[in-house]
Amino acid sequence: SISSTKVPVEVSPSDHGTLPMKDFVSSTLDSRITETLKSPHMNITVPTPIQAYSLPLLFERYDVMASSATGSGKTLMFGLPLLNKLLTNSGRRLPMNKSNTGAPTALIISPTRELAVQTANVLNSFVNSDCGVSISLA
Repeated sequence: SISSTKVPVEVSPSDHGTLPMKDFVSSTLDSRITETLKSPHMNITVPTPIQAYSLPLLFERYDVMASSATGSGKTLMFGLPLLNKLLTNSGRRLPMNKSNTGAPTALIISPTRELAVQTANVLNSFVNSDCGVSISLA
């Protein structure tokens, strides 16, 4: 885990009014997400610096542009707000298309197939067959 005191972070504008996230449990994340994060499979309890500063902004619907090293938590940074939205809305019926299947509600575009597979694998670890959300790779 990366300590936030060792990684420089710049947030602009500085007057956005949100504070960095200290932990996932006290956040507004759906309990299914926090339970998965705490599970032995993941064992993640504290956000990385990019997550700590970006997630509160994303939950407040700010646009975020972020850059950080490989393995710093970018996939969860953009994936958790998306999953949270999908999971908390999963009780609603999704619009049906002509083939009688659920219509896509989100699209993630990756520059390489390898990154797309990695992203799908990470996000799939948060969903199960009865949660109303499915992750597909095309």
